[in-house]
Amino acid sequence: MVARFAAPKRQDSLIRALSILPAFARLQLIGDGPLRSECEVLARQLGGMERIEFVGDSDEVARFLAEASMFVLLSDHEGLPLTVIEAMRAGLPVVASAVGGIPELVEDGVTGILLREPSPEAVAAALKSLLDNPECARKMGRQGRERFLSHFTEQQMLNKLDALYAEILADR
Repeated sequence: MVARFAAPKRQDSLIRALSILPAFARLQLIGDGPLRSECEVLARQLGGMERIEFVGDSDEVARFLAEASMFVLLSDHEGLPLTVIEAMRAGLPVVASAVGGIPELVEDGVTGILLREPSPEAVAAALKSLLDNPECARKMGRQGRERFLSHFTEQQMLNKLDALYAEILADR
């Protein structure tokens, strides 16, 4: 998960989900913020500190994503998160809250899994389904990458902006 340790992000739910998952599951939390120490305390209380890497802020997010097997973003509310787009660019399946603009990015069941209620149990079930079926996870990651290439590259965004300006000017 790449996110600031602050509301509305829910690293705590992901940490709780990890405690339900098999012992081989590992978690990297990239980012920093006022709730980081609370999450570290929670991880210690649940006995998961050896399974969690609190990376902190990093300029090497692309490298971390390239080494990951999936991406998670749990939020109570959200705009259009660039971290999800970065994960799709890296070819990762995405497990995320179905809030804000996330459903515009992630096709549920195709490029990832959207959670209507990201409780620790629901998060753990979604992650376990991908861990138990790595070919499905790889396929979702490939489809996410294809979606990134067809919708979210810099050139795609510039083309859409240009078309929007042309439409506005044509209406004048």
